[in-house]
This record gives sequence, C-alpha cells and structure tokens, in this order.
Amino acid sequence: MSESEEKPAGESNCGSDPDLPEGSSRMTKAGEEEKPAGHSMFIQHHQSSTYFFSSPLPPAEVLGGYEAVLPGAADRVIRMVEEQGKHRRELEQRNLKADIIKSYLGMACGFTIALYGIYAAKEMVMAGHVWTGALFGFAALGSLVGVFVKSANDRKEMLREIREIEEKSQPPLSKE
Repeated sequence: MSESEEKPAGESNCGSDPDLPEGSSRMTKAGEEEKPAGHSMFIQHHQSSTYFFSSPLPPAEVLGGYEAVLPGAADRVIRMVEEQGKHRRELEQRNLKADIIKSYLGMACGFTIALYGIYAAKEMVMAGHVWTGALFGFAALGSLVGVFVKSANDRKEMLREIREIEEKSQPPLSKE
C-alpha cells in the first residue's frame, strides 16, 4: 500500500511501525521517545500519605484538616477520645474490684481449708496416729504459708510492671 492510497479508519499515515499497537511509541537510539503524529501522551501521578501516631488524639495538623473538611469534626474526635478514655477507666475499675473480690474469696477459702486440715491433723494425733497427724498438719500449714508467700510475690511483680509502664508512658525530662 503506498502513502497516496487511503488507509482504513484507525490507521495513521505518520510513519509508525504497523506492528506497534495504536497509541504506543518507539524509542530512538538517542533515548528520545518517538511518538506518531496526532497522538498525545497522558501521565497520571498518584501520591498517598499514611499517618501513624501513638496517642489517642491525632496531631493538631490532622485535627485541623478534619475541621476544615467538616466544621465541628475536631470537637467530635476529641469528645470520642474522652468518652473512650472514660469507658476504659470504668472497665479497669470494674476489673480491679472483681480481682479484689476474687482475692479475698480465695484467701477465705484457702484459710478455711487450712483450718480443716489442722483440725483433721489434731484429730489424727488424738486418735494415736501421731506421725500421720503431724505430716498432715505440716502439709496444711505449709500450703497456707505457700499461698500467702505466692500472693505477696505476685503483688510485688504486679507493682513492678505498673511502675515500668508508668515510666515508659512519661516523657523524658529535658536536660537544660
């Protein structure tokens, strides 16, 4: 087909390679892009940003952005954070009260069982089973002492963990 002949619709007379799909271009040896005449190129650039912050409130710039898009949004975000904090504190308070109740019930049950063990040991000794009664009594007293020692150690460990968490959450003091 010569250049003077008409080409069907969709083909151009710009000297491009017929093997290339329409809208494509060829690179020259000099590294320049050779585009067929009558074609334009569209470049789209997309940029996204991801924000990460560890406090319950977003930074002031982000809050300002919310406020700019929707007036009153910053106040709503702050109110939501306050309500979430209040809810978290209420849950922690309930858990603390439940833990205290469980602790007292556990101590009461343990003390009751230990008293029954000591009573049983006394009855064994009175019935003439001195060694069996003595072993039973020492076991009852030993378990009672062991429970109280473990409870004291658990309390110390919990207080140490709380101090570590508080130290991590406080900002370091500036040295001036």
